[in-house]
Amino acid sequence: MTISVELTIPLRPCATWCEDGPAAHAAQHPDDRSCWSTYNVVPLSHHKPIRMGDGEWHRAWLNVYLRRFPLDPTPRVFIHSEETDNELRLTLPEAKQLLGVLQQLIEIGDMP
Repeated sequence: MTISVELTIPLRPCATWCEDGPAAHAAQHPDDRSCWSTYNVVPLSHHKPIRMGDGEWHRAWLNVYLRRFPLDPTPRVFIHSEETDNELRLTLPEAKQLLGVLQQLIEIGDMP
């Protein structure tokens, strides 16, 4: 006697900003399917250069991107420092609050 089992895992829709897309997620378990946006690179001009795996020195930078985990319906704003390998994971309201603080500081700093 042969028993045949067909396993179908429903795809969770990707976010419109997802770089990977549903085709890439098809081979992943639903709990592993996360969406992420393109990386926005912010070079850091006043930081020491960092040595990369290729042995060369590069300017330090931040990667800023969106990521949504499979079991969390809301995305997070990730800010990852290549220099220290530290990472901030901000909720959208936290990112908006940070944006407001940064705008205030920039306005103050731009005053003569």
